[in-house]
Amino acid sequence: MFYDKSTKVICVFKGILFVACLGILAYGISCYVRCWQFKNSAVLINSIISEISPGTEPGDEFRSFVYVSYPFNGKMNYNVPLGYYHIFMRVGQYMEIYCLPGKDGVIMAKSALFVIPVFLMIVGTITSSIFGYIFIWSVYKVTVYDLLLTSRGKTLIATIDKIHRRDKYAVIGSMVYRVYCSYKDEATDKVYKFRSDDIWYNPSFCYEVGGPVEVRVMKKNYRHYLVNIGQMSIKWEDYEKYDNPANADVKEGVG
Repeated sequence: MFYDKSTKVICVFKGILFVACLGILAYGISCYVRCWQFKNSAVLINSIISEISPGTEPGDEFRSFVYVSYPFNGKMNYNVPLGYYHIFMRVGQYMEIYCLPGKDGVIMAKSALFVIPVFLMIVGTITSSIFGYIFIWSVYKVTVYDLLLTSRGKTLIATIDKIHRRDKYAVIGSMVYRVYCSYKDEATDKVYKFRSDDIWYNPSFCYEVGGPVEVRVMKKNYRHYLVNIGQMSIKWEDYEKYDNPANADVKEGVG
């Protein structure tokens, strides 16, 4: 197997994100079902907005609280909190609400009934699709792709052109690197360019610009490849020396 433990850990992390997004989608569906059950059990009535007041408690300064009054079960209910607000609401405005029989204070604005569930389902669907694709592709690369390159591929000895530090992708002080290399096919005089996956340690400890690196490619299609940068056994003091941003240019090409 060409992929090291750090790559597999990142793959697991992507899987966790995918499951979390599925959880958002499942929670949105659950909320939608509960709102639908509430709608079927409640009675649709007309109410009037009796008060709109700003929040006074700490953290509520930018919120507005809406209170409605409505007749139900033979009596008038005054200033019942609605729990919903939008900028077009005005005092004295009529609006439709759902009210549970026997529970005069349990109300929900008709226009807001499915807002949160639909929002959660949209967010859950989009994010789970994105992270699902990323996770499935990562699993494919770590397992199937790796096996295909092992069983049906061949090894090229490429030349390292650049070791690039991706400063924008530093995570908790750990720098991310990529190795760029090239291979010239002497038979066709064609030059192939390759790029490694993200490396979560400084490869300059064992590799240098102009030096060789293994690239595993499919025999008939060099577009499917894997730059073979394996996990290295490094002492902590050496790791600090080469992964410290202050010393990041040691044995490293311009990135």
